[in-house]
Amino acid sequence: MITWARLGRGSLACLLSAGLTLLSGQEALGQTVSASARSAAGSQTVGVPALLPGSIPGVLPGAPASASLQALPAASITGLGGTIRLDNGLTSALVPVSAEAPLPAVGPAQNPLPASPVAASAPRTLGRNPSLEATRLRQSAVSETLAAEPDSETAASASAAVFEGLGIAGTLSVAAPELSAVSAALAAPSGLGRPVARTAEPSLPLAGKTLLYVVSKVGGRDYLYDHMLAMARETGFELVVLGYPDQKDFAVSRGVRPENYVAADIGNHSPENIARIAAQVRELARRRPIDGVKTFLNAYAQLESELARALSLPGYDPEAVRSAHSKSRARELMNKHPDPALHLPAVLAASEAEAAEAFRRIKAAGFENAVAKPDSGGGGWGVKLGIDSPEAAAAAYREIAAEISRIVREDPRKAASKQLDQSPSVLFEAQIPDGLMLDAEIVVRDGKPVFTFLSYNPPALGNQERGTTYPAALTPEMAALARSQAVKALEAVGLRTGNAHVELIVTRVAGKLAAPIVEINARMGGADIWASVREASGVDVMREGMLAAFGVESRPQPAERAFHLQHRFIISGTAGKLRAVRGLPEQGGEVFLSELFLKPGDAVGANDLLGNITVRGSDELESRDRLFSLLESVEIDIETPDGRLVTQNGLFGHDSADGRLVSGDWVDRLDFAGAGWLGRLKMLPRSFMLGFTPAWTLNAMAQEVQAVALPLFSAALFGLPAALIVTGVGYVMRVAGAWLGSWFMARFNPKWVNVAALVVLALAGLPIPLAAGLGASSSLLFSVFIANSVVQGLVYGINRGVAENLLPRLVIGNHNPEKLELGLNYAYQWVEVACIVMALFVAVPMLSLLGGNVLMVVSSAGIGLSSLLYATLKYREAWAKPKPKAEAASEPSKTESGLGLKDYLPYAFFRFMHFMVYGVLATVLALSVFSSQGAAGTMIGIYDGGSWLASLLATLALLPEKLLGRKGWTLLGAAASVAFVWSALLQVPVLTFVLGGVLGGFITINSNKWMAHYSKSLPQDKYRDLSKWMMTASVAALIPIFAAVSLARIIPAVGAVLTMSNILLGINVLVTVGAAVTALLLLRREKPKA
Repeated sequence: MITWARLGRGSLACLLSAGLTLLSGQEALGQTVSASARSAAGSQTVGVPALLPGSIPGVLPGAPASASLQALPAASITGLGGTIRLDNGLTSALVPVSAEAPLPAVGPAQNPLPASPVAASAPRTLGRNPSLEATRLRQSAVSETLAAEPDSETAASASAAVFEGLGIAGTLSVAAPELSAVSAALAAPSGLGRPVARTAEPSLPLAGKTLLYVVSKVGGRDYLYDHMLAMARETGFELVVLGYPDQKDFAVSRGVRPENYVAADIGNHSPENIARIAAQVRELARRRPIDGVKTFLNAYAQLESELARALSLPGYDPEAVRSAHSKSRARELMNKHPDPALHLPAVLAASEAEAAEAFRRIKAAGFENAVAKPDSGGGGWGVKLGIDSPEAAAAAYREIAAEISRIVREDPRKAASKQLDQSPSVLFEAQIPDGLMLDAEIVVRDGKPVFTFLSYNPPALGNQERGTTYPAALTPEMAALARSQAVKALEAVGLRTGNAHVELIVTRVAGKLAAPIVEINARMGGADIWASVREASGVDVMREGMLAAFGVESRPQPAERAFHLQHRFIISGTAGKLRAVRGLPEQGGEVFLSELFLKPGDAVGANDLLGNITVRGSDELESRDRLFSLLESVEIDIETPDGRLVTQNGLFGHDSADGRLVSGDWVDRLDFAGAGWLGRLKMLPRSFMLGFTPAWTLNAMAQEVQAVALPLFSAALFGLPAALIVTGVGYVMRVAGAWLGSWFMARFNPKWVNVAALVVLALAGLPIPLAAGLGASSSLLFSVFIANSVVQGLVYGINRGVAENLLPRLVIGNHNPEKLELGLNYAYQWVEVACIVMALFVAVPMLSLLGGNVLMVVSSAGIGLSSLLYATLKYREAWAKPKPKAEAASEPSKTESGLGLKDYLPYAFFRFMHFMVYGVLATVLALSVFSSQGAAGTMIGIYDGGSWLASLLATLALLPEKLLGRKGWTLLGAAASVAFVWSALLQVPVLTFVLGGVLGGFITINSNKWMAHYSKSLPQDKYRDLSKWMMTASVAALIPIFAAVSLARIIPAVGAVLTMSNILLGINVLVTVGAAVTALLLLRREKPKA
């Protein structure tokens, strides 16, 4: 109510002038009405956005803080000195006002959720209306009164002349008013335009109607009250709240009238309690009509449906809600649906024995793994994944049942909110293959979807969700499939009118695109989903749910999306007490939401949700990287139970291969899995196909020339012992190079580190021909050879040891291990062809024809040219510069990779075998078995030929990938290694050569498979460091054997004891033991966790 006596004359003039302008029909959406106001302090002009018909702007500078304008349906504006207060029912803020300044966009002052966006309407042409004409005639007289600066009584009379015409808007032939432009100003983000939705709907005859709203206080969800109250003010309906007896004061503090609060035990789902509440509501309905019943919380969806039926009001059928609340019943109904794509094996268990039997039945249906979940409850609570045995199923049941019993016993209200009090059973389902996890926010009316919005959830951190991306970036085929299956799931369960939240996974089943349903909820998505969906689509699903509860038709039309919203939770890395949070970004601009759920002093557990941040961005990758940058700047102090203060940043739980995945990454995986070999090759990045592959090939050719020619050149100049020393120095320096490369690439861009190393190698090859051409002494020339060998070894460690493992990941990306593996195989086939040609047909003839000096110049030129190609590389995965150790040490450790010795040993073993063939076995077999030095070159050529053939077959998708898997390929590779080394005892060269080629193929396939696996499982820094450790282990195992062979060939006394046959026998035993240990570790079955 406005107290006219306390308002300045200029304020009255401003108010009445704005009202007159509105009623005259001269306003238009987006126009600005200037209203002049003079006060005792002087005069100022405030630009007020015009409102849609039915809303009244008010600008009251100098008015007391208590002044309000009750007629405002969406937002009120009051003045206080040189400021105005904006209040839209959700938030309020004091904003300074300057002369002729447009009304500023204001972010929320307390509640973190922005106001609802304005719904745009096309300009309306209003027909002639007698009442409106009469009002216009009165304007002239009223304007004269205003110009005379009237006193309060005169102003009151004038105001009556204007405001008695407010009912005119209801008689105009226009659609019902949407949210006001002031509300839009409150909601508009700073720096980015809001998408605008158009809603085609008839007028909303809600004035005077009553909505019974079932709600409770939920941490971080004050919008459940605030936004519903705002909608009540906007559309004129009365809000009556049905809630817990002990939460009335909270409801009143949010704006609910005390007489409009009905207390009941809304969390008790027993039929008797629901019947008591229904009787209570019927009695209320006899005193005041109730026109709709609504809740947005899962815990009260059943109660809502029962009350709606009791009052014969629109809403879900109670049986359908009961089915949605019971995962087993929902799955049973979906399995009866005519579409077999909705079917999924599922068994309900009430004991450990039944759990074990449930797994056996799922296994018999053709699924390797099962998932266990409480039959009732939501939010991902209690879910156990990866159940692969009856024993594991029994253990999962035991854990879930015990936790259900504990919650029901210790926290009955929490148990009621999760519906755990309804069913203590555990449902076992076939585990859906990994895929694109989606949320479908749906509004249905009479079984038809009127709005569907798909958002993406990255893989969970254990059972803790990480966040959401709005909207999911899908192909049209995937989006259509997801929408269709979600609606069919609602159809199967019987949810026909209201809000629904469906979780599903887009994946491939038997090679075909599918979208199995994970869960159905008979309510709107929780947390901040409604606000993010509204921001990204322009559609307010709370509003749509409210309209559905009243039985009002609506046809929401999503706006054109101009940006993505990237949302992530801030997750605790350790248990204890929250002490401080620093660096949380301010809300506004690119930051859509920024809030904390807890305050200092609150207890936290490991992987608890502390808060969240949501940012806007032009695409998924850009918004993700920006959000991760903001998360990294957030610092959290947690005091552990033993008194230590642990500091972490907000990236905990996110900065991993799974945590960085966006929906486009999954789309790429799914499309890649469904493509043929040619289609897959086309999906490799151009930078990899035209940059990395030719650079690697050219570099390998040039280094192969040096690897073959340099030992022969040095042997011709200095003799065999000197040549072996030169070669040995190069091997040792490979380890140093790998460590040096890892160190440099942790501090500088790996691409440029690799380029610099190759330039150094190219230049290092020039002193040899230069010294030889200048007639340097033998000792000086030998020193130059040693120096070159040192540089060669260092660069090999940097380039071949680290960069050629890391760069493919950076160029192709870490989001699709199969694509990375294909890229490695594709590039490797060209490298192997080049190496075979250079080793067998080019290097030795060029050495004879041109001489060693010219050959070194040619190879240096090739290495230099390859460095230019490497310089053109573009990254798909950003290079992550590690933090200083002191900073990283204060943070809790990141998510464990889950890799152990059984995962690292296979690659180390095959790397060792590769060096063994090249550096030792070819020579030993040639001398002890074939009695021909030339046989060593033949052995290397056939070995490389096997590598090339395997790479080619893998590229063409002609290998039995699905039958073997990584474990099967490893076991075959280990067997091939043993067969190769022992075949020499049979003294059949052809057999040994053939097995050498087979071994080359298995080593290449396994090396690429394991590196792709490491790339998926390890963060970038650990993946980079892995290369240096693998190089160290391989060379360390090789050096003693190489030394023994070299000494046996140089020193006759040693050769008499360490004969080639004895050395070969020792190698055979060593290889056999290594292969056996590798195989046994892979085959060992891990015990299920208790």
